[in-house]
Amino acid sequence: MKILTALVPLVAVYVLPAFLLAAQPCVGRKWQGGDRDGTWLTEHHAPKDVELNPGPPGPVAPIFNISLNDPPEKRWAHVVSQYKNAKKAIVNYFTNQVHSKEVRQLLAALGDDLDHYLGELGAEMNGIAHEMDIDVGIVTMLNFGYELRHLGPGHPNTTGNATSVMDRRTFHAAGACTSIVVQHSTAGNTEHDVLHGRNLDWNLPDELRHLIMQINVFHDGKHLFTGTGIAGFVGFLNGVTKGGFSGSINERLLGGSIAEDSLQALMKHAWSPTHLLRKMLTDQLSYPEALSQSLTAPITAPVYLILGGLDRDEGSIVTRNRNDLDDLWQLQSSAPGTNSWYILETNYDRTTEPEPYDNRRKYGNEYMTRLGAEEATTYDGLLSVLNTWPVRNNETTWTAMMSAKTGLHHTFVVYL
Repeated sequence: MKILTALVPLVAVYVLPAFLLAAQPCVGRKWQGGDRDGTWLTEHHAPKDVELNPGPPGPVAPIFNISLNDPPEKRWAHVVSQYKNAKKAIVNYFTNQVHSKEVRQLLAALGDDLDHYLGELGAEMNGIAHEMDIDVGIVTMLNFGYELRHLGPGHPNTTGNATSVMDRRTFHAAGACTSIVVQHSTAGNTEHDVLHGRNLDWNLPDELRHLIMQINVFHDGKHLFTGTGIAGFVGFLNGVTKGGFSGSINERLLGGSIAEDSLQALMKHAWSPTHLLRKMLTDQLSYPEALSQSLTAPITAPVYLILGGLDRDEGSIVTRNRNDLDDLWQLQSSAPGTNSWYILETNYDRTTEPEPYDNRRKYGNEYMTRLGAEEATTYDGLLSVLNTWPVRNNETTWTAMMSAKTGLHHTFVVYL
């Protein structure tokens, strides 16, 4: 009985997402499809006819510093205190995603158990909830956003007519992302030998997008890494450590029984993908070290981990199941294909055809090929691909550009 009692908070933290997914299979905004004026872009334009948008995608996200020397309960206080005026919007957004009062009460009941079972990350969450005067259940939902990914994101990023497979007016889907790692053909002679760009697509309303920020993380006065986050979120969906690696996370919609896999992951002390990326950045791993951990670390959900390094051929798309590796695709300068100079990931395995309603991969690859290896591997060239429909779309929330060699980390907030 004592063992069962001790497991209850753990199961609540890690298996609750499965319950929520089962209880709310179709939460999100209804998909209308098409480009910004409501028409289907591919009915009018082939990729070769689309003019690339040089950017910038939007304003630069504000920058904050946190120190790991501070007590975890106070670590984020000076940051989130500046966003107290967003409390109502945050609470409304997340409570609207979970309609079950019982589920919200269960999330709130986690309370102080978070720091006991999640260590410093749990203590950080409790501190954020206290500072913003927000129920800890709301902060928990935000921080397990990847596992709860069907609750936040809305309609898919569409560029093709999908009426043959579904009713476009009622279809719901999780969000999506695009990550691209490029290497210049004369690597070793340019400022940014390996560049890493990403679009994060999440249906945050405009009134919450001002919560997006860049975070510099320090310890003992030393700068460890910079990443992109949202006020109240202690994980990272992308980041870079200078002289080490850059990383981004793309959603992978694949897996068996989420409840069974989540419980299995719990028993293996699995990492939430966003927490794993934070740990690797905090440890200032080299690219080979980060790749090794990405291949083997047990995680709570399937994911694509996209990594960039310092030198030629240091770029990878790691396709992960919860407990093992599914596929590894890497930059290979000696290869005959385009992966000799870039690799691109949306939200599909490379051997799987995207859904008919989602042509981001097709357009992204054709834009890269059109620009060519000399131009597309520059900062401006890569940014223009990320900033052009449908790679950038109505769901794109931020665009980030990173370089492990220089420590470059630019995040642009994208508004509708």
